[in-house]
Amino acid sequence: MTGLRISLAITLILVVISEMAGSTDGIGYFILDSQRRFKVTQMYAGMLSLALLGYLLNHLFLLVYHSLLPWHKGITRRNQA
Repeated sequence: MTGLRISLAITLILVVISEMAGSTDGIGYFILDSQRRFKVTQMYAGMLSLALLGYLLNHLFLLVYHSLLPWHKGITRRNQA
């Protein structure tokens, strides 16, 4: 599950980079196009929405993680004490 959580972040980064490099649609293209046209507020709005998307995806993944592995939290807490 830890590997999946890390790969979720890497996947989001790679998708945005691929949109910046070779797409005419998507949030990566929107950010790069806004930068090229000197639309700073739109660029920051795209970056903020990307950050919120990453945060929400991480939060949703943690909800799934805790619902699938409820026993893991108890074991790790017991080992730390």
